[in-house]
Amino acid sequence: MPPKKKRALAPSTLERASELANIDMQRDGAVLSELQRQEIRASSAGLTAEIERLDAEAARIAATRRDFAAQLAVNTSLLAPIWSVPFDILCEIFLLVVAQYPVASRNFGSPAVALVCREWRAVALRCPRLWTIVNVPHQNSDVSKDIIQSYLSRSCRLPLDVHAEGPDWKHDWPAGGPSKADKVMGKLLRRVGRLSADRWRSLSVTGDIVVLSQQTKEKEEDLLPLDFLADAPRLREATLDVAYPATWPPMSFYGDALKSMTYLLRQSCSNEFMTITNTVLYQTELDTLIVLDSKYSRDIYTPEVLYRGPLVVIPKLDKLTTIVVSGLAHLILGAIHVSNLTTITVRDAYEEEDISGPMTSILRMMEESNLNSVRTLKLVRVIADSETLDSLYQCLEGLPGLDHLHIDNGLYTIVDSILRTELLAWMKRRKATAASRLPNLPHLALRFGAAASKQFVQPLRELMNSRKSGRVVDGVSLKALSRFTSDMGLEFSLP
Repeated sequence: MPPKKKRALAPSTLERASELANIDMQRDGAVLSELQRQEIRASSAGLTAEIERLDAEAARIAATRRDFAAQLAVNTSLLAPIWSVPFDILCEIFLLVVAQYPVASRNFGSPAVALVCREWRAVALRCPRLWTIVNVPHQNSDVSKDIIQSYLSRSCRLPLDVHAEGPDWKHDWPAGGPSKADKVMGKLLRRVGRLSADRWRSLSVTGDIVVLSQQTKEKEEDLLPLDFLADAPRLREATLDVAYPATWPPMSFYGDALKSMTYLLRQSCSNEFMTITNTVLYQTELDTLIVLDSKYSRDIYTPEVLYRGPLVVIPKLDKLTTIVVSGLAHLILGAIHVSNLTTITVRDAYEEEDISGPMTSILRMMEESNLNSVRTLKLVRVIADSETLDSLYQCLEGLPGLDHLHIDNGLYTIVDSILRTELLAWMKRRKATAASRLPNLPHLALRFGAAASKQFVQPLRELMNSRKSGRVVDGVSLKALSRFTSDMGLEFSLP
């Protein structure tokens, strides 16, 4: 049986249109009759109608696709592992994420994680710890009391950490005086204090106190007076820029319950050290003292200090256990009287034969205080010429209770670093004598940085071998080196 012939498909609108008009006709310069013109006009109307129909269909399909995609997103979201994470764990994740952002970027707004979706915002608002850091912005525009109060309320009654930082602040103002942003910042700090000073746990103010001292009540009578920190009983940590007269702030500005104080030096001059003296005098509960020299440069030193004698005298700080200094701030060591100090950290300092440095300052401290309680000494990017290495050895010998010595060159090449072969040879234990150096040192950390080279390999081996086991010599107990860390390879590490 012969196959049936297929019915020919009716030509489409596009096919009919292409039969009536094509590009070849235009190239050949065809002359159209009136009938052809009418047929082409009718074809164009049909094409326009078909395009409109296709556009409508495409829009319908696109809308349908969006609906499918939205539903797929819902399905995917519901199946995402994040929704199975308990609320407490999600809060901890949010805290870790927010901690990656600088404090100065927070202001009084919401953290980025609270803007992702409604669910995450709800989680963020139910996590008071996410709102305990308060940054007072340095900006021209004011922030209303309602916005500040709303932000502070999200931390419930948890302790607050308050931060205020003005860029390039100066003590000697030009003829124009403080900028508008400077004045706004001082006003906002007082406003935050009025609303929450009783919850402050730490305060960091870096800038010119002249700006803050110029803030008066004026029209806003409910602002706190300048000594509002007297109403901050929970304040335990404070960071202050001391580039202003020692007569300000008044002593009533500080509570006596501070546990940690950080001072930022600008000129490392006697006036700045006097400011520290006048405030530390009243900190009877102080546990940690940090004094940082903001002028320090890795390549250039410009000391502006007296090299002989203590600059100031500070009464005995019985509860002080930790002190950290950098640059020329080491001068404060020679004026501190302690009895329970356990940790000393010195950063970015240098000593030369005719210039007193950190080792000399530590030796001065030893003259006034018994440092047998010191267990940890950290020296980071400390420089000394060969003539002053003896001062370093005297410091180490004057710390008989030392059980953790950390010396770090940092990442860059440092000329005359104290971490050299002479020091390694000095620390090597001799078998024949009980008068061993650093007898109670079980933990040693050495970071050579860019200075790491083969010249240290053999001295390090000898040092480790000499201290690999403990023993008693002439009744003196010598502890073994139980933990050793370095950046010289796995061979030079314990355990």
